[in-house]
Parts: sequence; structure tokens; C-alpha cells
Amino acid sequence: MTTTTDTALVSRLREAYDAFARGDLPTVLATMSPGIHWAEPPGSVYPGPFTGTQEVVDGLFSRIPADWTLFSVTLERFLPSGNTVVTVVRYDVTHATTGRSATVHGVHVWDSDGERFTAFEGFHDTHVLRDAAGA
Repeated sequence: MTTTTDTALVSRLREAYDAFARGDLPTVLATMSPGIHWAEPPGSVYPGPFTGTQEVVDGLFSRIPADWTLFSVTLERFLPSGNTVVTVVRYDVTHATTGRSATVHGVHVWDSDGERFTAFEGFHDTHVLRDAAGA
């Protein structure tokens, strides 16, 4: 059964993903706790972990536009459960230097304190993205 909390968190996440697609980082960051713990999978193009929104910006968000001519994240599904929301996503990317394109599916696990997201853990096939990047 979907609860009011589930619906609010899904709405907040949808807003964050839409803002990311527009390049509106202030709106994305406003959904996150200032001390968010952000973990990318081992072997990621952008290894973490990152602690706090400034590390997320410096280690990940600010690097994406320079590294990729296309970096699209399409939401395919939300799976809310209490203060956790799992999203199933598809990345479509083209690397700026290599020109290689790739599509890879992933899962994002978001934890919330009820107001903001306090933790993120991403799962995807790192080999596909590293290959596109020529890494």
C-alpha cells in the first residue's frame, strides 16, 4: 500500500530528476540533506564515496558536462517503501572525448529523513560506462 510519505518522497524525487535533466542543480541540491552520503558502485567513472552536497557537486555533478556531450537519466520506475525510494533508471550517454555512446540500466536507492534525502547508492554496469569513456 502506498502511503502519504511514499507519495511525497516520489514527488520530491521526480522533481529532482526533472531538475537534473534541465541542468537546474540548485533544485536538485535542495532535495538533499547538506550531509548526504553518496555512493557510486565500485569501478565507477566517478568513484566516491562523496559526503555532503559540495563533494557531490565537485566529484560528480560538475564533471559530467565536461566529460559527456549527452548524459541522460530516464526514470523507468519508482519503488517506495517508508523513507526509502528505489528508482530504476536508464542512462543514455555519449562521451565528449571518445565520441562513444552507451545505454545502461541502473538502480538508485535513496534514503530520506522524511524531509530531504540523506543517502544515495547507485548500481549500474560500470564497465559499459568506463568503455564509453575510454577508461
